[in-house]
Amino acid sequence: MDATAVICLVNLGIRLPGRIQNLSPGGCRIRTNERFSVGIYVRVEVDFHLEGMPFRLPGVIQAIIDKHTIGVRFLDLSERKREQLRLLIEELREIAAYEGEAAELETKQRDDLPRASSI
Repeated sequence: MDATAVICLVNLGIRLPGRIQNLSPGGCRIRTNERFSVGIYVRVEVDFHLEGMPFRLPGVIQAIIDKHTIGVRFLDLSERKREQLRLLIEELREIAAYEGEAAELETKQRDDLPRASSI
């Protein structure tokens, strides 16, 4: 997945733009546009819109992968937000599966076309 996001560092009042590279019910991986200069266990909120739904999910920095990529573990999600996130991930999986099947069918159809013989 690839969606724009903003990481809000709760106690510092800093907002960093970036892109969500991976999303799961437990957290996400985000690549920031700017160098990420704080450590792990910093409280954050991740803001993003996906499939027309706005999300603002609380969490903590769980991993620093490189100077621009971090892992966030979601914390204290309400049941409603947890269910919305679950439904979103399910929908994204269905879309990915459909797109994969469509690409596979297109490749098969292209491979089944008669080849022009060389003269």
